[in-house]
Amino acid sequence: MEVYGLKVAVIFSVISFLIGGILGFYLYINGLSPENVIGTFEDILQFFRPFKITTVLFVYVKNVVAVLIMWLLGFLFIIPSLISLGFNGYIIGYTITYLSFKFSLSFALAGILPHGVFELPALILSGTAGVLAGFSTIKKILAILGKGTWSFKYGAKQSFRLVKYSIILLIPAAIIEVFITPIILEFFL
Repeated sequence: MEVYGLKVAVIFSVISFLIGGILGFYLYINGLSPENVIGTFEDILQFFRPFKITTVLFVYVKNVVAVLIMWLLGFLFIIPSLISLGFNGYIIGYTITYLSFKFSLSFALAGILPHGVFELPALILSGTAGVLAGFSTIKKILAILGKGTWSFKYGAKQSFRLVKYSIILLIPAAIIEVFITPIILEFFL
């Protein structure tokens, strides 16, 4: 079954994520990034306890909620989903830049890439699902206005398939983030 608009949705999602990442890098470099970003990291880190299953569950649930919000926002004409994806890119760009200056680029990449191999595609998939959901909303509105036919339910099902894949990818991402990434980071300290 071909997914309507998949290529365009992937392109929009990747571009949105990359713009957010570049913005995070740029704002950190120029000292323009909001100070509350570091506070947010510290708030989240207080719950992060390496090598504990409860931390895996915390990380997984936090990421699944983000994925579902990104998808659901897409039904509101695409833009909110792209903004959410761009914000995730911003956080990652900011984090990599922050860690690169505080420790090293190797440390930053070691802290992101092991679980990011699964988490980043999951984010892109959920952003893509949000864009597809928005396409479905727009096509349904056009169908109501007499410009063709479209099953909103069909479009929602198409986009939710990507959300399911995203949620599945977040399982190994959470496990690696809690059990493997801390071990890898020890080599860089």
